[in-house]
Amino acid sequence: MWIPQNRLHRLKITGHLLQAILTFITGCMTLAILTEKREHDSRVQWCFALCFLTMPALMYQCIVPCWTRLWRLANPYIFFAIDSVFTIFWISAFASMCAWTAKGIQKGAIEKKLSMSDASCSTFAFGSTSACNLAKATTGLGVALCILFLAAAIMSGIDAYKLWKSGNVRTQPDIYSQTPSRSSSPEGKDEWSLSTDDLGAKSTYASDAYQGWAQDHEPAFLESDTMEGRHPGKHVRCESTKTIPYERDLTPSAMSPTVAELRYTGIFPMSAKIQKTLARQQEKVKEGQFYEAHQQLRVIASRYTKSSDWTSAIDLLASGASMLLKAGQGASGGDLCMFLMDVYGKAELKPDTTNKARLLSLLREFPEGEPTRKRFAGEVIGWSSKFGEYPAGDPELHHVIGTLYAEEDGEATEAEKHLTLGTADSPVTFASLEYDWYASDEPSTAPLYAARVVFPYLLVGNLRAANKAFLLFTSKLSSSNPGLGVQEVGSASSDLRVYPSLPLLNFLGLLLLAIEKGSADVFKQLKSHYASYIKDAGNWDEALAQVGEMYFGIKIPSQSNPLFDMMSSFMGGGGSGSQKPASRRVEAAPAPAPAPALD
Repeated sequence: MWIPQNRLHRLKITGHLLQAILTFITGCMTLAILTEKREHDSRVQWCFALCFLTMPALMYQCIVPCWTRLWRLANPYIFFAIDSVFTIFWISAFASMCAWTAKGIQKGAIEKKLSMSDASCSTFAFGSTSACNLAKATTGLGVALCILFLAAAIMSGIDAYKLWKSGNVRTQPDIYSQTPSRSSSPEGKDEWSLSTDDLGAKSTYASDAYQGWAQDHEPAFLESDTMEGRHPGKHVRCESTKTIPYERDLTPSAMSPTVAELRYTGIFPMSAKIQKTLARQQEKVKEGQFYEAHQQLRVIASRYTKSSDWTSAIDLLASGASMLLKAGQGASGGDLCMFLMDVYGKAELKPDTTNKARLLSLLREFPEGEPTRKRFAGEVIGWSSKFGEYPAGDPELHHVIGTLYAEEDGEATEAEKHLTLGTADSPVTFASLEYDWYASDEPSTAPLYAARVVFPYLLVGNLRAANKAFLLFTSKLSSSNPGLGVQEVGSASSDLRVYPSLPLLNFLGLLLLAIEKGSADVFKQLKSHYASYIKDAGNWDEALAQVGEMYFGIKIPSQSNPLFDMMSSFMGGGGSGSQKPASRRVEAAPAPAPAPALD
């Protein structure tokens, strides 16, 4: 699609077209000089080579600003650089030809023993008289080309300066109408602006292959003029409210209820230009032109990013991604979500309530099973780790992401990873996840599922969460299976449920008590008493070794080569390989007496 130009830009493009004609003529004349079997040097060759270099640069300058399909390649800084560089090149070219011509005339006059006042093309020593005349004409054309490039550089420099100062350049006609008429807006539009809101409104850029791949779902987001009483093209504003049970209201922007429950309460102010852009892209999505909407949103957001207009880029990407995700376009919406995380990183945004709510809202809009969502969730955690106070990622983000995975089939492992690093409410979801998983398995496997929630919390040093999750799991187990014959054993300091038919479940309960007491002897007795059952569990040894080191100071024996260790001792070494870093010890209050082991 042709992009109408204003008067100054039409003048610039006309000048480049004239330069193309003059360059072609210059190249032909230089070639004629080179074909003569006379003396010529690198100065003539440089002029001829420059003609070839100039043509692609002129094609870029003339075509790219005028066609919507090439618009993304347009950049005022590049235009200015090209015009400036070729101004210098053509100064050197015409100066070289002028020097070569003058040298040939002077040399011929000396050979013919004539005075310098009688020197002319008839005395040209490097070729015929016609070659001398061609060289003079080439010099003149070089001067003209140099002047034209200088004028173009001035115009490009003005555009580049305005872009640097304000993020926009001169106004442009409205390219969205069917005819190339001027915009009715008093401010007009900007043909080289970073905000290319409407580029290619009538383009047919979407390929048939991509359209065949895209899912053809009608976006419910566009069915009405409002969404929950708000205009669909505006962001929500989030604020903290009173704590409510998490299970009662998992709103799209919900955080952990222990810190703040976020809800939609209003809108973020959004510029009229962004709203206009989103409205156009909504129409494209409504018409099924998902690829065009996706690509134009990327291009416009890229230009905002280049000008460091982070607010506009974030508003556009978040709303555009939500639009595509609600239309069932998980891949396109996910790509904009990944772009949004890149902008978050460049803007160095902190993981505050508003920024987290925006991301969690997008996470909830992903179609179930969309591969991009897992990447997006990883980027969200990585961003919160880099710019937040938690090296392992923000607990509220972990909690909500883990809850999302827990609600879906086949994502239990991903849910476990995030819930382990979640908030104080994560054990509730974690225990429910493991119990629901256990309910579809054999009754005797209950300890294996309980261990999946107890060990992760212990290995990250969260004993309180491990106790809470274990209590919730066993409470559900007892209430759902009254025939287990559960025995309640209590003391002045603690209570314990004993399951005669599930010895490993008893082991987990006693392990938690031993950690609270901090007695290494109790831990060793437990491992010894339940050794046969632990062996049958199959994969508890490594976890128990780490628990022993963290909570009881029992070092994990290193796997070393005895021969290598012996040689190292003679050589003054300190053991095989690199030394193991000091382990983290989680201290506990000293226990008065070890608790008895129970089957």
